[in-house]
Amino acid sequence: MILFVAAFSGCATSHHRAPVASAAGENLEKIRQTLAPSLEIQLDARGLAQAANRTTDGSEDPTHYDAVWVRDNLWVYLGLKTKPEDRASAKRLLLTLADYFSSKEQTHRFKNIIANPKILHAPDGAMQVVHIRFDRRSPKFADVTEDGKPQIWNHKQNDALGLFLDLFCRSVMEGEITAADLTPARVAMIRRFPLYFEAVRFDSMQDA
Repeated sequence: MILFVAAFSGCATSHHRAPVASAAGENLEKIRQTLAPSLEIQLDARGLAQAANRTTDGSEDPTHYDAVWVRDNLWVYLGLKTKPEDRASAKRLLLTLADYFSSKEQTHRFKNIIANPKILHAPDGAMQVVHIRFDRRSPKFADVTEDGKPQIWNHKQNDALGLFLDLFCRSVMEGEITAADLTPARVAMIRRFPLYFEAVRFDSMQDA
């Protein structure tokens, strides 16, 4: 008798739980559908994501959060890699960042710091280091500007540089980035990173 009651109670409980579970599942799906437009990250023509999409009319954001941050884009890269259909976009994003670090201006910053690390301690040292943010609208990866001049920004963010180096090297080792992708400019850029980190003494350098 006791076993019968227990079994009956279990069946009754399961019977009542089923509609509840079904309703919860439906609610979660509604939440996903509602949030989907806000959670979708748009990539531009070069495969990059802006930090925030605060304007919808194509105008420039006065806060400059329509710029490209290296760190943010690397998180986007990792997200894209989780879906097979987005892996080509992930690779494109990473290679575009490689081209940013290979640009004339960035190469100049790498070489200057490697040759003379004391630049770090200059009044404008935060602008002399390798940069971690640029104008999304610039075809040459130019700095974000204010009144026609580069906006003063603390680019001393070695975590962003280290994350790029780590993910780029992993991508090469995993075969995502192939020998054909490793142009002379990109190879030279990667080789500068260890020299740069050694010059700035990244283990003790004060970060932003």
